[in-house]
Amino acid sequence: MNFSILRQQVNKAVVTIEFVLIIGTLILAAPHLQAQETETKPTESKTTQDLPSGEDVMAKHIAKTGGQQAYDKIKNRVSESTMEIVGQNVSLDITTYAARPNKTLVKIDSELTGKIEKGSDGKVIWENSLISGPVIHEGVQRSMGLRDSTFERFVHWKTIYDSAECVGVKMVGDSECYEVLLQPKKFDPADEDESPVHLFLDTSSYLIHKLQTVIDSEVGKIDVVAYPEDYRTVDGIMISHKVRMELLGQKREVIVKSTKHNVKLPENFFDLPDEVRKLVK
Repeated sequence: MNFSILRQQVNKAVVTIEFVLIIGTLILAAPHLQAQETETKPTESKTTQDLPSGEDVMAKHIAKTGGQQAYDKIKNRVSESTMEIVGQNVSLDITTYAARPNKTLVKIDSELTGKIEKGSDGKVIWENSLISGPVIHEGVQRSMGLRDSTFERFVHWKTIYDSAECVGVKMVGDSECYEVLLQPKKFDPADEDESPVHLFLDTSSYLIHKLQTVIDSEVGKIDVVAYPEDYRTVDGIMISHKVRMELLGQKREVIVKSTKHNVKLPENFFDLPDEVRKLVK
């Protein structure tokens, strides 16, 4: 077995986990509003005075995707998904557990990488895989992990982002969209500045058609983009059940097979695994 190649595949799979967490809270509109192409084009520019504030765009997005009351009723989520690397005959099974306020456990399993886990107990960001063994993330990767683990991160965006700025209007496929930049908060003043998250929201429906950002990972800074599709109502909110992703020079598709809310989980479900707890200083 070539362990160098296997480690590269494990690292890429862990990047996939990180991005699954990023896109896991995207909630969108009905299918006829989805973007049909990946290309983003500028449209006739509006003056700064013509643009709504970023806060207004985000507030209307929340209202259009179910409303604050519907979100407040949901305490946790369990999703079963598959991720395919297009043209590579590679498939991974992904199970994602998420709970308020910022607890997660993501499990990936495939013949190629074996079992990989990544999680947050609300304070510690960790991962464990066949090659890396148990690892605790610090610095920017910890901050990114805490942010991405925030339950319904775009509903509670003010707790993890410093600002939301509407910077213009662009076309995503056939949809005219506001481009909103979310600037990450620093969990530690010593952390480096992180890249903003670009959200593209329909100018009529205020629903997200595209997400673009840069993530820090073991393999370096990775440009990532997501196009959610196949929208379905689950317990009063709209959730994407298919996401096309572009990262690491590959096209990937995440298909959500099931989504359940307010699942009864053991009280210690998100506690650190024993092998990870031993690394905590």
